[in-house]
Amino acid sequence: MWVSLTTQLAICARFTPIDGQDTTQPLPYDPSSTIETQVRSSFATSLRQLRTTYLDSYILHSPLDTYAKTLEAWRVLIGFQEEGRVRVIGLSNTYDPSLLTRLGEDSGRAVQVVQNRWYERNGWDREVVEWCRANGAQYQWVLSP
Repeated sequence: MWVSLTTQLAICARFTPIDGQDTTQPLPYDPSSTIETQVRSSFATSLRQLRTTYLDSYILHSPLDTYAKTLEAWRVLIGFQEEGRVRVIGLSNTYDPSLLTRLGEDSGRAVQVVQNRWYERNGWDREVVEWCRANGAQYQWVLSP
């Protein structure tokens, strides 16, 4: 059987909340600053390290510890997209389709990409995959052992 694959290079980065950071390493932001400042600083660090002025994708690595903080961070990503600095924005490590819907409704900007682990324990992420299909979002999966 012949399988033809196309390869497309995309420049992507994530904002990782402090809960997901290895605090023994240099942080891309000051954790005592506001969420907006953290996201902006992390974004600037990503651009600098990648030596670029834009990203194809910028993703919240996971929901933050409260919905209000998640929405605040999401609105910063929307701003980057409106400025033309990011093509698509999204969320990773979320397994609740209602959160994806709520973010879009409360911010006026739908989640455009979801990036999750793909494994049997989470039911192969069926509900989120279906949400993506129904809402025109891209689903990106990461295989987990």
